[in-house]
Amino acid sequence: MDHDGQRRHFDEWAATYDTDIAGATGFPFEGYWRVLETIVEMARPRPGLRVLDVGTGTGNLAGRFAIRGCTVTGIDFSAPMLARAARAIPQASFLDVDLLGSWSALRDRTFDHVVAAYVFHEFDPATKLRLLARLAQQHLASEGSITIGDIAFRTPQDRKEAQQRWQRRWDPDEHYWTASETLAACRRLGLLGTFQQVSPCAGVFHFVQDNRAKQSGRTT
Repeated sequence: MDHDGQRRHFDEWAATYDTDIAGATGFPFEGYWRVLETIVEMARPRPGLRVLDVGTGTGNLAGRFAIRGCTVTGIDFSAPMLARAARAIPQASFLDVDLLGSWSALRDRTFDHVVAAYVFHEFDPATKLRLLARLAQQHLASEGSITIGDIAFRTPQDRKEAQQRWQRRWDPDEHYWTASETLAACRRLGLLGTFQQVSPCAGVFHFVQDNRAKQSGRTT
């Protein structure tokens, strides 16, 4: 599916997204709510912290930070999704931002936490890394963190076994993370990370900037 097709898909899905997720079992959304709660636990939110929710959708993750007193900004490329999020969480702000396009709406803004849930599997590994680097370098406060929950597995072998187990529901156009590959690649970007497997098909990454790498000029 091309990028415009993805946008149309999420525009059309907005009306039933929350109902569909609430009733989902098995791959790919098994453990969805536990993933969101794990993101919150790892980010350790407190009142006043600035949080950017990337690919906010209908605001299920953004709302968890808003009720904890954080200043929340959610971004997405689907106007119907953003409209539902804005109605559900009026204390947050929501912006139309395409991750593959201009981020002018975020110009000069930094955040204490950048979070995302079930977004990055839409992008191939190289694009994932470019987006993570862009977020870290342009929009993450110096002591900030990035926490991402998504369809993910510990190793390539785990992913291969999952594909065999769920082959009828496996989407060949999506790109599911493996922690072993991702953590090594992110270290080269100057991001130190951990991974927690939350369900058989999903987990949470937590990244902080490697200040030693920044000081030595290894990040670009």
